[in-house]
Amino acid sequence: MPLMSTVGSNIRRECETHGVSMQQLAVKSGVGIGRLYELEAVGGAPRLSEVLAIAEVLDIPYLTLVVSAHTTSATDSADAASIVTGAVRRAARTHRRRRSTR
Repeated sequence: MPLMSTVGSNIRRECETHGVSMQQLAVKSGVGIGRLYELEAVGGAPRLSEVLAIAEVLDIPYLTLVVSAHTTSATDSADAASIVTGAVRRAARTHRRRRSTR
């Protein structure tokens, strides 16, 4: 399952599990309701900041949103973790560069 559709379906599942409506999640996470529905229905590309904000509201590890519930191998989990880890590293480098140019 592609990462984009995985995140959307995992958001819906975790909201149902935690008894949080999409509207409540939007308000608490700062991610717009339209964007949440886009991630769920269309499988839009999730931003790292969105994944982290949603995971924080739901009080779950961010990888819960990134890794498919139907993951059948450690390789699939490692691939998802690698994608997010790479994004975190890129964001940190960008942040350091911006701070050093101020």
